[in-house]
Amino acid sequence: MPIEREDLMTGDEIRESFLSFFEDQGHLRVSSASLIPVGDPTLLLTNAGMVQFKPYFSGDSNPPNKRLTTAQKAFRTVDIDEVGDSTHLTLFEMLGNFSIGDYFKREAIEFSLKFVTEKLSLSQDDFSATVYLDDDEAYALWKEIGIPEERIYRFGDEDNWWGPAGLEGPCGPCSELHYDFGDDKGCMKGDCSPNCSNSMNNFGDVCNRYVELWNLVFMQ
Repeated sequence: MPIEREDLMTGDEIRESFLSFFEDQGHLRVSSASLIPVGDPTLLLTNAGMVQFKPYFSGDSNPPNKRLTTAQKAFRTVDIDEVGDSTHLTLFEMLGNFSIGDYFKREAIEFSLKFVTEKLSLSQDDFSATVYLDDDEAYALWKEIGIPEERIYRFGDEDNWWGPAGLEGPCGPCSELHYDFGDDKGCMKGDCSPNCSNSMNNFGDVCNRYVELWNLVFMQ
């Protein structure tokens, strides 16, 4: 069901809703780090929320809490050519929840779907999930939580493998939650799915039926 304009949330409201939600799940709210990474010569700019937590994931430092949440200011030079479309900005805030040796795939998947359905009031029927090619565990968890098999897709390294942020560091397979605007949007072709690269028109605009809303990275 379409969301009425009076029900739309501002960016500030979404940010606070996200951070408060994860605080309720036992996460410690951490301030955004500088756009200039501290002590990381492999990165020119902070390009992900986990950058400031790399020492925790590598075991070089102890985290203040095993569960962390942030709204990290981020800049990605690889996105520059995409700036100006419906999903890319010059600077953006990356909302993130992080588990340092605590929960893993099940809780991460459950948290994500609970937030978008209960806090953002989006219908579960409008979401599809993607998993790494051989990640049968994540596939089964999405199915268990209520995403039907026909809306769970498997992709390889290009779409469902994350990292590292820089030349080295934590990385691993990922699982994404994609919002589906409907089969009357985008390229309207039979093979359309998340990460669709079909052209929508003679100008070469790429299909925008699906938008990636959440990326769950399973660092291992």
